Amino acid sequence: MNARVAPILLFVSLLFQGCVVGPVTPPMSALQVRSLQTREYETSDTQLVMKAVLNTLQDRGFVTRNAVPELGLISAIKESDMQTRDSEIWNSILIGSDGAWVKQQVVEATANVTRVGRSTRVRVSFQKKVLSNRGDIVEITELLDSVFYQDFFSSIEKGVFLQEQQL
Repeated sequence: MNARVAPILLFVSLLFQGCVVGPVTPPMSALQVRSLQTREYETSDTQLVMKAVLNTLQDRGFVTRNAVPELGLISAIKESDMQTRDSEIWNSILIGSDGAWVKQQVVEATANVTRVGRSTRVRVSFQKKVLSNRGDIVEITELLDSVFYQDFFSSIEKGVFLQEQQL
């Protein structure tokens, strides 16, 4: 082996030594997604549950865009800036004034509240959009984190309880 090639091979092997590919999680089926996004509450008062959903969204910084009680539909949005003034200046210097960089994150929520016998079913979905400084969509992902949904539905349950107790 050439004396010059050995150090290069050693460097390349060390470079890739820490690269471990973990198990690939298969995508969720439509039924699994629906199950993740849906909970039932033991009350037939859909208006009460709808208010609890609205309050939970507002508590988490969402702004209600639309609410149609007859359909049990709620849509809300939460916008957050992903850059500071300093990073905007550096992006302008490094990328140029015509360049594009990640600027804003928008999370859209849609909820459907439906009476089912003596209970009320809530299905809520969240979609995250990342936008560039030009307003172009850089990435769109559906939020499918089970812990996030458990926490969200737990907050709705507490809201339903508080409203039933008129607290």
